[in-house]
Amino acid sequence: MGQRLFANELLQGILDAFEAALKTPLNLQGTYRGTLHWLPPTAIRSMVNGIWVELVENTDIKVVAFPKELQTTYRVRCVFVRLLDVSNNISAQRIVDGEKMVEAVFDNYLLSSVALTGGQVLWWLPRQVEWYPPEDEFVQALSADLTAIACNTEIEVRTNFR
Repeated sequence: MGQRLFANELLQGILDAFEAALKTPLNLQGTYRGTLHWLPPTAIRSMVNGIWVELVENTDIKVVAFPKELQTTYRVRCVFVRLLDVSNNISAQRIVDGEKMVEAVFDNYLLSSVALTGGQVLWWLPRQVEWYPPEDEFVQALSADLTAIACNTEIEVRTNFR
């Protein structure tokens, strides 16, 4: 039997896409898997500006009747944490950062760098931008000069059923 779920491959593809597209524009120190909450506060500070990605909610798996294939929807939360630049308007910078994240998703909507044996990425699309997500309060409680935005995305994959 072949592989039917590709969560690890997809998350790595997202990290690679963000790294390639946003390293310079967002001055990224890195891209990371998981949430901010499991990290010690000093570690978070050394990792910003950074993007964290994680699977959220549930992964929907549907059988497509003819041909016999599975269509799987993954939901991925992408959180960008930045060190504030007080010489810029913080609200305006938040919007620029969010737009850059969304554009990176659209520019890589097929995740063409991800090779799935027996599967194909149909699309990766942004579904929601949170300008003031809960992670923003979390990082600001750690350090007043940190801020966060989030982009919720979906990935649709078709794989062989057999």
